Amino acid sequence: MITSRVLLFTLLAVMIASNGRPVNAQDKMSIAILDFEANDVSIFAAKAISEFISIEMAKKQDITVIERAQMKAILDEQGFQQTGCTDQACAVKLGKLLSAQKILIGSLTKTGNARVVSAKVVDVTTSKIDFAESEKCLKEEDLELASRILAVKLINQISGKNYSIPSRTYQQDEERNRFSINMALRYGMMHNVKLPSLEISNDGMVTKKATKASDVSSLSLVVSPAFQISNIFGIALDFKYLFSIDPKMASSIYQNKTVGSEQIFVYFQHRGRIASKGYGVCINPIIFYNLSGFSFHLSTGMGLDYIIIDEYAPYYSFDHRIGSTSIYSQNGYQKYSSYGYKPFCKAETGVAVYMSRFVEIAFAVGINYHFASELVTDIKLRNDGTSSTGSPPQSWKSIKNNYKGNYPPEYYIQGGLNFRLF
Repeated sequence: MITSRVLLFTLLAVMIASNGRPVNAQDKMSIAILDFEANDVSIFAAKAISEFISIEMAKKQDITVIERAQMKAILDEQGFQQTGCTDQACAVKLGKLLSAQKILIGSLTKTGNARVVSAKVVDVTTSKIDFAESEKCLKEEDLELASRILAVKLINQISGKNYSIPSRTYQQDEERNRFSINMALRYGMMHNVKLPSLEISNDGMVTKKATKASDVSSLSLVVSPAFQISNIFGIALDFKYLFSIDPKMASSIYQNKTVGSEQIFVYFQHRGRIASKGYGVCINPIIFYNLSGFSFHLSTGMGLDYIIIDEYAPYYSFDHRIGSTSIYSQNGYQKYSSYGYKPFCKAETGVAVYMSRFVEIAFAVGINYHFASELVTDIKLRNDGTSSTGSPPQSWKSIKNNYKGNYPPEYYIQGGLNFRLF
């Protein structure tokens, strides 16, 4: 009997201390979830979002969700209409009537073909937004899962816990057209390009040799039709038109040699701009990594360039003397030349910024490595613009060609538009 009385008094004390509620309820956060605002969607769809979120939040033990029937009863008693109460100030007023600590307001909006669920958790005491989240899907049948994902993300922020978020099984962005054409302007740079020049060898003969290395830039237009086979893989074909190749070096070489009684002078000036053009084609397998609004890609490829270099106007002067008497002199211009196919391999990475279903802004950086080829293959006399006196000696008649060129890796950056046609 005594034991029963002790238990009874203990139970009454606990109930008084907890205001008649279970002990673990006093640590829970109470939240009221209002009907979501409908923007370009049906009101019934927006109300369904509120219900989906209420059900998902009620499953967790960290918060108390005020039942919607209870909310309606309290608001009817107070003569308060929930309809149209979607702004923050109205939500706070409604939360105070419901004795809720937090109140959740939100909207369902259709933008293009996408449906965006947005939600904000407002503190009733401070009237400030504590947390905000959004979730996007394309199909109406995916709204339930999107609402559940949104609800768990909000619960994790409110409670500070890390509940498992349901797996997203739907697309968030519109499926992009798979066939596209990219049009881009490409700026390339090659370091340490060997260019030919005229020099005097130790035996007094004029020879063609490689001068000191030069940086050479290039400018090209690239058109690339591509087909995206899957979300992560595609293939593209690059067609390139080369506008110009421009050496960055402006220097001069002056030499003289004495062979017996003869003196040979050569002056060679590296100035000007290569007048060139070229064409290229390259096939590229592409790997894609898609994010919301962005698409990164990594590609490698093999291709073939056809380069035509037929003009670069370095000035030269040649003077062959015996004693102080000039037996032959010539002044004029040379031209660099290169004709032929130049195979290469490439590697590229870049990003495309999603503007619409049909247009993207694309940027890329990459490297072209030409193998078994030279950028410039020879240097020759121009037939025009030369002047000479006397008879040419053997050193000028038989110019030795000891030039060996190269074709260093070309590093490039490009930017343009990607048109997704179908």
